[in-house]
Amino acid sequence: MLKIFNKLSNPILKQFMQDQNLRDLFMKREFRITEEFFQRELAAGGEDDDIRELEVRFHEGYGEITGKVRKKPLPFDIPFSARLSVQRVEFTPEGKYLVLKADQVKPFSLDWVTARIVGRAPFLSWHEGSITCDLTRVPKLAPLFKRELKGIRPLDFVTLREVAFEPGALVGRVKIVI
Repeated sequence: MLKIFNKLSNPILKQFMQDQNLRDLFMKREFRITEEFFQRELAAGGEDDDIRELEVRFHEGYGEITGKVRKKPLPFDIPFSARLSVQRVEFTPEGKYLVLKADQVKPFSLDWVTARIVGRAPFLSWHEGSITCDLTRVPKLAPLFKRELKGIRPLDFVTLREVAFEPGALVGRVKIVI
């Protein structure tokens, strides 16, 4: 299949397929966002005196955020965890969003903790128990969504079939609509 793209005579298609990320997306029909990437993004949000030892892990079918929170006047840290599941996907020319639901929050629901954790990554937002990931703002994916060739955005011809948590990564499987 790759040889076919290498033999393209159409200069627009040839230029389009020069981008390795786009080629991988179209050839494999999937993208992966690793837990290490999310861990780096959340850590880049800066230190927080109330939230410590934040960790992100992806498993078969779910993601998990764990850490410790200190709440005054308590003199000790309280461990917490939240299991995340895919609630829905909105993948239209107007926007590309992944909505996650925080399930099984332990030991108790702490909306203010969740809002502070989510606020560390500019592509995440928290609203009424759901975490929304704007895929067009994820640094690894943003250049792909913005890419234009002769006024055409090739990813307007891509739709998302499925998003799932797999060990080590959030995986999106795409469908090409031409």
